[in-house]
Amino acid sequence: MLGPLALLLALGGLSYIVAARVVLVPGPLVALALGAVVGVGSPLGANLLWPGEQVLPPEPLLSFRAMGAVLLMWGAGVELEVAALRPGRQLFRAMAVGLGGAACSALLALGLLRLGLLGAFAPREQLGLALLSAASAIPVLLAVVRSLGRLHHPLTRTALVAALLVDLVLIALIPLINAEHAEVSPLAHLAKTLVYLGAMIALAEGPAREHLRRWGRAARRHVSRQSALIALGFGITLGVVSLAGQLGVELLPAALGWGIGSRPLFFPDAAEEHNPFFEAFFPFEASYFALAGAMLDLRLVSWEGALFAGAAIVGKVAGGLLGGRDGLRVGTLLVPRGAVDLVLAVNLLVNGVLSPAGYALAVTMIAITTLGGALLARLAFEGALSKPSAELERLRVTR
Repeated sequence: MLGPLALLLALGGLSYIVAARVVLVPGPLVALALGAVVGVGSPLGANLLWPGEQVLPPEPLLSFRAMGAVLLMWGAGVELEVAALRPGRQLFRAMAVGLGGAACSALLALGLLRLGLLGAFAPREQLGLALLSAASAIPVLLAVVRSLGRLHHPLTRTALVAALLVDLVLIALIPLINAEHAEVSPLAHLAKTLVYLGAMIALAEGPAREHLRRWGRAARRHVSRQSALIALGFGITLGVVSLAGQLGVELLPAALGWGIGSRPLFFPDAAEEHNPFFEAFFPFEASYFALAGAMLDLRLVSWEGALFAGAAIVGKVAGGLLGGRDGLRVGTLLVPRGAVDLVLAVNLLVNGVLSPAGYALAVTMIAITTLGGALLARLAFEGALSKPSAELERLRVTR
Protein backbone atom coordinates (compact mmCIF):
# COMPACT_ATOMS: atom_id res chain seq x y z
CA MET A 1 0.00 0.00 0.00
CA LEU A 2 3.01 2.32 -0.27
CA GLY A 3 1.89 3.33 -3.76
CA PRO A 4 -1.51 4.73 -2.66
CA LEU A 5 0.07 6.56 0.29
CA ALA A 6 2.66 8.08 -2.03
CA LEU A 7 -0.11 9.16 -4.42
CA LEU A 8 -2.06 10.79 -1.56
CA LEU A 9 1.00 12.76 -0.46
CA ALA A 10 1.66 13.81 -4.06
CA LEU A 11 -1.95 15.00 -4.43
CA GLY A 12 -1.61 16.94 -1.18
CA GLY A 13 1.49 18.71 -2.43
CA LEU A 14 -0.10 19.40 -5.79
CA SER A 15 -3.12 20.95 -4.08
CA TYR A 16 -0.77 23.36 -2.28
CA ILE A 17 0.76 24.45 -5.60
CA VAL A 18 -2.62 24.93 -7.28
CA ALA A 19 -4.26 26.72 -4.33
CA ALA A 20 -1.36 29.16 -4.11
CA ARG A 21 -2.24 30.33 -7.61
CA VAL A 22 -6.05 30.20 -7.57
CA VAL A 23 -7.39 33.03 -5.42
CA LEU A 24 -10.99 31.94 -4.91
CA VAL A 25 -10.57 28.19 -4.31
CA PRO A 26 -9.39 27.10 -0.83
CA GLY A 27 -6.69 24.46 -0.71
CA PRO A 28 -8.85 21.74 0.91
CA LEU A 29 -11.31 21.93 -1.97
CA VAL A 30 -8.46 21.52 -4.46
CA ALA A 31 -7.21 18.44 -2.60
CA LEU A 32 -10.78 17.13 -2.37
CA ALA A 33 -11.29 17.53 -6.12
CA LEU A 34 -7.97 15.86 -6.95
CA GLY A 35 -8.83 12.93 -4.70
CA ALA A 36 -12.26 12.57 -6.32
CA VAL A 37 -10.65 12.39 -9.76
CA VAL A 38 -8.59 9.30 -8.84
CA GLY A 39 -10.94 7.70 -6.27
CA VAL A 40 -13.91 5.39 -6.10
CA GLY A 41 -16.13 7.44 -8.43
CA SER A 42 -13.32 8.57 -10.72
CA PRO A 43 -14.25 9.84 -14.21
CA LEU A 44 -11.07 8.04 -15.30
CA GLY A 45 -12.96 4.79 -14.84
CA ALA A 46 -10.68 3.24 -12.23
CA ASN A 47 -9.93 3.73 -8.56
CA LEU A 48 -6.19 4.37 -8.40
CA LEU A 49 -5.97 4.18 -4.59
CA TRP A 50 -7.52 0.81 -3.76
CA PRO A 51 -9.03 -2.08 -5.75
CA GLY A 52 -12.75 -2.46 -6.35
CA GLU A 53 -15.61 0.00 -5.93
CA GLN A 54 -16.01 -0.13 -2.16
CA VAL A 55 -16.40 3.37 -0.71
CA LEU A 56 -14.31 2.81 2.42
CA PRO A 57 -10.56 2.44 1.94
CA PRO A 58 -8.75 -0.66 3.23
CA GLU A 59 -5.87 -0.64 5.69
CA PRO A 60 -3.53 1.17 6.09
CA LEU A 61 -5.50 3.97 4.42
CA LEU A 62 -8.32 3.61 6.95
CA SER A 63 -5.86 4.14 9.82
CA PHE A 64 -4.37 7.06 7.89
CA ARG A 65 -7.87 8.57 7.78
CA ALA A 66 -8.30 8.20 11.55
CA MET A 67 -4.93 9.81 12.28
CA GLY A 68 -5.73 12.64 9.87
CA ALA A 69 -9.06 13.25 11.60
CA VAL A 70 -7.35 13.43 15.00
CA LEU A 71 -4.74 15.84 13.65
CA LEU A 72 -7.33 18.14 12.09
CA MET A 73 -9.60 18.19 15.13
CA TRP A 74 -6.64 18.86 17.44
CA GLY A 75 -5.69 21.75 15.16
CA ALA A 76 -9.26 23.05 15.24
CA GLY A 77 -9.22 22.97 19.03
CA VAL A 78 -5.94 24.87 19.11
CA GLU A 79 -7.53 27.57 16.92
CA LEU A 80 -10.51 28.01 19.27
CA GLU A 81 -10.16 30.94 21.66
CA VAL A 82 -12.58 29.84 24.36
CA ALA A 83 -11.78 32.93 26.45
CA ALA A 84 -14.18 34.69 24.09
CA LEU A 85 -17.04 32.87 25.83
CA ARG A 86 -16.75 34.99 28.96
CA PRO A 87 -20.05 36.71 29.88
CA GLY A 88 -21.06 39.96 28.25
CA ARG A 89 -23.51 41.54 25.83
CA GLN A 90 -21.42 40.40 22.88
CA LEU A 91 -21.68 36.81 24.04
CA PHE A 92 -25.48 36.87 24.14
CA ARG A 93 -25.74 38.46 20.68
CA ALA A 94 -23.26 35.92 19.30
CA MET A 95 -25.25 33.13 20.93
CA ALA A 96 -28.49 34.34 19.37
CA VAL A 97 -27.03 34.77 15.89
CA GLY A 98 -24.78 31.70 15.88
CA LEU A 99 -27.10 29.17 17.45
CA GLY A 100 -30.12 30.74 15.76
CA GLY A 101 -28.49 30.44 12.35
CA ALA A 102 -27.38 26.90 13.06
CA ALA A 103 -30.91 25.95 14.12
CA CYS A 104 -32.42 27.59 11.02
CA SER A 105 -29.97 25.78 8.72
CA ALA A 106 -30.62 22.44 10.40
CA LEU A 107 -34.41 22.87 10.37
CA LEU A 108 -34.48 23.95 6.72
CA ALA A 109 -32.30 21.02 5.74
CA LEU A 110 -34.37 18.62 7.81
CA GLY A 111 -37.56 19.96 6.22
CA LEU A 112 -36.20 19.38 2.72
CA LEU A 113 -35.07 15.90 3.70
CA ARG A 114 -38.42 14.98 5.25
CA LEU A 115 -40.20 16.18 2.10
CA GLY A 116 -37.94 13.98 -0.01
CA LEU A 117 -36.61 16.91 -2.05
CA LEU A 118 -32.99 15.92 -1.40
CA GLY A 119 -33.50 12.19 -1.86
CA ALA A 120 -34.59 9.24 0.27
CA PHE A 121 -32.62 8.90 3.50
CA ALA A 122 -33.21 7.09 6.79
CA PRO A 123 -34.18 9.25 9.81
CA ARG A 124 -30.75 8.85 11.45
CA GLU A 125 -29.02 9.92 8.25
CA GLN A 126 -31.35 12.89 7.89
CA LEU A 127 -30.39 14.05 11.37
CA GLY A 128 -26.70 13.69 10.53
CA LEU A 129 -27.07 15.78 7.37
CA ALA A 130 -29.06 18.42 9.26
CA LEU A 131 -26.31 18.73 11.88
CA LEU A 132 -23.66 19.07 9.17
CA SER A 133 -25.63 21.91 7.58
CA ALA A 134 -25.50 23.80 10.90
CA ALA A 135 -21.70 23.91 11.26
CA SER A 136 -19.40 26.93 10.93
CA ALA A 137 -15.76 27.41 9.86
CA ILE A 138 -13.50 29.54 12.04
CA PRO A 139 -10.35 29.21 9.85
CA VAL A 140 -12.19 30.26 6.68
CA LEU A 141 -13.74 33.18 8.56
CA LEU A 142 -10.29 34.26 9.79
CA ALA A 143 -8.90 34.08 6.26
CA VAL A 144 -11.65 36.29 4.84
CA VAL A 145 -11.54 38.98 7.52
CA ARG A 146 -7.74 39.16 7.33
CA SER A 147 -7.92 39.62 3.58
CA LEU A 148 -10.28 42.56 4.16
CA GLY A 149 -8.13 44.06 6.91
CA ARG A 150 -11.02 43.65 9.39
CA LEU A 151 -9.47 41.20 11.81
CA HIS A 152 -10.03 43.49 14.81
CA HIS A 153 -13.47 44.74 13.76
CA PRO A 154 -16.23 44.23 16.39
CA LEU A 155 -18.27 42.22 13.88
CA THR A 156 -15.36 39.84 13.46
CA ARG A 157 -15.10 39.16 17.16
CA THR A 158 -18.83 38.54 17.44
CA ALA A 159 -18.75 36.19 14.44
CA LEU A 160 -15.82 34.25 15.88
CA VAL A 161 -17.61 33.79 19.20
CA ALA A 162 -20.75 32.66 17.35
CA ALA A 163 -18.78 30.16 15.25
CA LEU A 164 -17.07 28.83 18.37
CA LEU A 165 -20.40 28.25 20.10
CA VAL A 166 -21.83 26.49 17.05
CA ASP A 167 -18.85 24.16 16.67
CA LEU A 168 -18.82 23.23 20.36
CA VAL A 169 -22.55 22.46 20.33
CA LEU A 170 -22.25 20.46 17.11
CA ILE A 171 -19.38 18.35 18.42
CA ALA A 172 -21.35 17.68 21.61
CA LEU A 173 -24.46 16.57 19.66
CA ILE A 174 -22.69 14.23 17.23
CA PRO A 175 -22.67 11.31 19.74
CA LEU A 176 -26.48 11.29 19.62
CA ILE A 177 -26.32 9.85 16.10
CA ASN A 178 -22.77 8.52 15.93
CA ALA A 179 -22.20 6.50 19.11
CA GLU A 180 -19.31 4.16 18.30
CA HIS A 181 -20.15 1.82 21.21
CA ALA A 182 -23.60 0.40 20.49
CA GLU A 183 -23.97 -1.12 23.94
CA VAL A 184 -24.04 2.35 25.57
CA SER A 185 -26.90 4.83 25.27
CA PRO A 186 -26.22 7.81 22.95
CA LEU A 187 -27.36 10.07 25.79
CA ALA A 188 -24.61 8.61 27.97
CA HIS A 189 -22.12 9.40 25.22
CA LEU A 190 -23.47 12.94 25.05
CA ALA A 191 -23.12 13.39 28.81
CA LYS A 192 -19.53 12.09 28.75
CA THR A 193 -18.71 14.38 25.82
CA LEU A 194 -20.10 17.44 27.60
CA VAL A 195 -18.18 16.63 30.79
CA TYR A 196 -14.98 16.04 28.83
CA LEU A 197 -15.27 19.27 26.81
CA GLY A 198 -16.07 21.18 30.01
CA ALA A 199 -12.97 19.75 31.68
CA MET A 200 -10.77 20.72 28.72
CA ILE A 201 -12.16 24.26 28.68
CA ALA A 202 -11.50 24.50 32.43
CA LEU A 203 -7.93 23.29 31.82
CA ALA A 204 -7.38 25.97 29.17
CA GLU A 205 -8.98 28.86 31.06
CA GLY A 206 -8.84 27.84 34.72
CA PRO A 207 -6.15 28.15 37.42
CA ALA A 208 -3.85 25.71 35.59
CA ARG A 209 -3.60 27.98 32.54
CA GLU A 210 -0.62 30.04 33.73
CA HIS A 211 1.25 26.95 34.87
CA LEU A 212 0.76 25.38 31.43
CA ARG A 213 1.94 28.56 29.74
CA ARG A 214 5.10 28.69 31.87
CA TRP A 215 5.88 25.06 31.03
CA GLY A 216 5.22 25.79 27.36
CA ARG A 217 7.56 28.79 27.32
CA ALA A 218 10.26 26.80 29.13
CA ALA A 219 9.98 24.02 26.53
CA ARG A 220 10.36 26.54 23.74
CA ARG A 221 13.54 27.92 25.27
CA HIS A 222 15.10 24.46 25.27
CA VAL A 223 13.78 23.25 21.89
CA SER A 224 14.75 25.44 18.97
CA ARG A 225 12.45 23.85 16.40
CA GLN A 226 8.74 24.54 16.84
CA SER A 227 7.90 21.67 14.50
CA ALA A 228 9.48 19.29 17.02
CA LEU A 229 7.17 20.59 19.76
CA ILE A 230 4.17 20.24 17.46
CA ALA A 231 5.16 16.67 16.61
CA LEU A 232 5.48 15.97 20.33
CA GLY A 233 2.04 17.50 20.85
CA PHE A 234 0.52 15.32 18.16
CA GLY A 235 2.03 12.20 19.74
CA ILE A 236 0.62 13.15 23.13
CA THR A 237 -2.70 13.91 21.45
CA LEU A 238 -2.93 10.37 20.06
CA GLY A 239 -2.34 9.03 23.56
CA VAL A 240 -4.96 11.32 25.15
CA VAL A 241 -7.52 10.48 22.45
CA SER A 242 -6.90 6.77 22.97
CA LEU A 243 -7.37 7.17 26.73
CA ALA A 244 -10.54 9.23 26.23
CA GLY A 245 -11.85 6.51 23.94
CA GLN A 246 -11.39 3.97 26.72
CA LEU A 247 -13.50 6.24 28.93
CA GLY A 248 -16.30 6.40 26.35
CA VAL A 249 -15.55 9.70 24.56
CA GLU A 250 -15.53 9.46 20.76
CA LEU A 251 -12.46 10.21 18.68
CA LEU A 252 -13.45 13.58 17.23
CA PRO A 253 -14.61 15.38 20.41
CA ALA A 254 -11.67 13.85 22.26
CA ALA A 255 -9.20 15.39 19.79
CA LEU A 256 -11.02 18.73 19.66
CA GLY A 257 -11.21 18.96 23.44
CA TRP A 258 -7.54 18.17 23.90
CA GLY A 259 -6.72 20.84 21.32
CA ILE A 260 -8.55 23.36 23.50
CA GLY A 261 -6.95 22.12 26.71
CA SER A 262 -3.39 21.88 25.35
CA ARG A 263 -3.38 25.29 23.68
CA PRO A 264 -1.70 27.11 26.62
CA LEU A 265 0.98 24.40 26.77
CA PHE A 266 1.97 24.07 23.13
CA PHE A 267 1.05 27.61 22.02
CA PRO A 268 1.49 29.72 25.19
CA ASP A 269 1.53 33.02 23.29
CA ALA A 270 -0.93 32.11 20.54
CA ALA A 271 -2.76 35.45 20.79
CA GLU A 272 0.42 37.41 20.05
CA GLU A 273 2.25 35.21 17.54
CA HIS A 274 1.82 33.25 14.35
CA ASN A 275 0.56 29.71 14.87
CA PRO A 276 2.95 27.31 13.09
CA PHE A 277 0.62 24.33 13.39
CA PHE A 278 -0.67 24.13 9.84
CA GLU A 279 2.66 24.71 8.11
CA ALA A 280 4.25 21.88 10.08
CA PHE A 281 1.58 19.33 9.14
CA PHE A 282 0.22 20.70 5.87
CA PRO A 283 1.31 17.75 3.68
CA PHE A 284 -0.42 15.30 6.02
CA GLU A 285 -3.51 17.47 6.28
CA ALA A 286 -3.83 18.03 2.54
CA SER A 287 -3.43 14.29 1.96
CA TYR A 288 -6.34 13.67 4.34
CA PHE A 289 -8.56 15.88 2.18
CA ALA A 290 -7.42 14.01 -0.92
CA LEU A 291 -8.45 10.74 0.76
CA ALA A 292 -11.82 12.28 1.69
CA GLY A 293 -12.27 13.18 -1.98
CA ALA A 294 -11.33 9.65 -3.04
CA MET A 295 -14.25 8.40 -0.93
CA LEU A 296 -16.64 10.61 -2.92
CA ASP A 297 -18.43 8.95 -5.82
CA LEU A 298 -18.76 11.73 -8.39
CA ARG A 299 -21.60 9.83 -10.02
CA LEU A 300 -23.74 10.61 -6.94
CA VAL A 301 -23.24 14.39 -7.09
CA SER A 302 -26.49 16.05 -8.17
CA TRP A 303 -28.50 19.26 -8.11
CA GLU A 304 -29.89 18.25 -4.70
CA GLY A 305 -26.50 19.14 -3.23
CA ALA A 306 -26.86 22.69 -4.52
CA LEU A 307 -30.34 22.89 -2.99
CA PHE A 308 -28.93 21.57 0.28
CA ALA A 309 -26.21 24.24 0.17
CA GLY A 310 -28.81 26.90 -0.52
CA ALA A 311 -30.75 25.91 2.58
CA ALA A 312 -27.54 25.98 4.64
CA ILE A 313 -26.74 29.49 3.40
CA VAL A 314 -30.26 30.85 3.89
CA GLY A 315 -30.39 29.43 7.40
CA LYS A 316 -27.21 31.20 8.50
CA VAL A 317 -28.34 34.53 7.06
CA ALA A 318 -31.81 34.11 8.60
CA GLY A 319 -30.23 33.52 12.00
CA GLY A 320 -28.50 36.87 11.65
CA LEU A 321 -31.89 38.59 11.67
CA LEU A 322 -32.06 37.82 15.39
CA GLY A 323 -29.34 40.42 15.95
CA GLY A 324 -30.63 43.27 13.82
CA ARG A 325 -28.60 44.85 11.01
CA ASP A 326 -25.25 44.02 12.57
CA GLY A 327 -26.55 40.56 13.36
CA LEU A 328 -27.37 40.06 9.69
CA ARG A 329 -23.77 40.88 8.83
CA VAL A 330 -22.54 38.42 11.44
CA GLY A 331 -24.85 35.76 10.01
CA THR A 332 -23.39 36.37 6.57
CA LEU A 333 -19.88 35.90 7.95
CA LEU A 334 -20.93 32.49 9.30
CA VAL A 335 -21.95 31.08 5.91
CA PRO A 336 -18.62 29.45 4.91
CA ARG A 337 -18.04 25.88 6.06
CA GLY A 338 -14.64 24.28 6.50
CA ALA A 339 -12.45 21.34 7.39
CA VAL A 340 -14.27 20.36 10.59
CA ASP A 341 -17.45 19.73 8.61
CA LEU A 342 -15.62 17.45 6.21
CA VAL A 343 -13.97 15.51 9.04
CA LEU A 344 -17.39 14.98 10.61
CA ALA A 345 -18.89 13.92 7.27
CA VAL A 346 -16.13 11.35 6.68
CA ASN A 347 -16.52 10.04 10.22
CA LEU A 348 -20.29 9.66 9.78
CA LEU A 349 -19.70 7.81 6.51
CA VAL A 350 -17.17 5.41 8.06
CA ASN A 351 -19.48 4.70 11.02
CA GLY A 352 -22.43 3.94 8.75
CA VAL A 353 -24.54 7.00 9.59
CA LEU A 354 -24.19 8.44 6.08
CA SER A 355 -24.66 6.45 2.90
CA PRO A 356 -22.47 7.22 -0.14
CA ALA A 357 -25.34 9.34 -1.50
CA GLY A 358 -25.64 11.24 1.79
CA TYR A 359 -21.89 11.79 1.87
CA ALA A 360 -22.00 13.16 -1.68
CA LEU A 361 -24.78 15.52 -0.61
CA ALA A 362 -22.75 16.73 2.38
CA VAL A 363 -19.54 17.25 0.42
CA THR A 364 -21.37 19.22 -2.27
CA MET A 365 -22.90 21.46 0.41
CA ILE A 366 -19.52 22.00 2.07
CA ALA A 367 -17.84 22.93 -1.23
CA ILE A 368 -20.55 25.38 -2.33
CA THR A 369 -20.88 27.11 1.04
CA THR A 370 -17.08 27.41 1.38
CA LEU A 371 -16.73 29.12 -1.99
CA GLY A 372 -19.97 31.11 -1.99
CA GLY A 373 -19.71 31.99 1.68
CA ALA A 374 -16.24 33.48 1.23
CA LEU A 375 -17.68 35.80 -1.41
CA LEU A 376 -20.78 36.70 0.61
CA ALA A 377 -18.72 37.44 3.72
CA ARG A 378 -17.00 40.31 1.94
CA LEU A 379 -20.38 42.02 1.54
CA ALA A 380 -20.76 42.10 5.32
CA PHE A 381 -18.13 44.85 5.55
CA GLU A 382 -19.13 46.57 2.30
CA GLY A 383 -15.46 46.88 1.37
CA ALA A 384 -13.24 45.83 -1.49
CA LEU A 385 -10.83 42.93 -1.16
CA SER A 386 -7.35 44.10 -0.29
CA LYS A 387 -4.17 42.29 -1.25
CA PRO A 388 -4.12 38.88 0.47
CA SER A 389 -1.79 38.79 3.44
CA ALA A 390 0.66 36.01 4.26
CA GLU A 391 -1.79 34.77 6.88
CA LEU A 392 -4.53 34.52 4.26
CA GLU A 393 -2.19 32.51 2.04
CA ARG A 394 -1.50 30.13 4.94
CA LEU A 395 -5.15 29.56 5.74
CA ARG A 396 -6.24 29.43 2.12
CA VAL A 397 -3.97 26.52 1.28
CA THR A 398 -4.57 24.62 4.52
CA ARG A 399 -8.31 24.95 4.88
